[in-house]
Amino acid sequence: MKIDEENVIQQLKARNEQALRFIIKQYGGLITSIMQRHLYNGSRTKKNAWMMCC
Repeated sequence: MKIDEENVIQQLKARNEQALRFIIKQYGGLITSIMQRHLYNGSRTKKNAWMMCC
């Protein structure tokens, strides 16, 4: 099954690993940006923030 905006929540609930990959691909940059802005001070890089997360 192809994962898209229409079925991603349903597939996450069904524990479909592809749905999580879709979320990371679609929103990974946004998630990283929010984490960097709100959780870490300016001394940490984007790469370090992402590596600490995952």
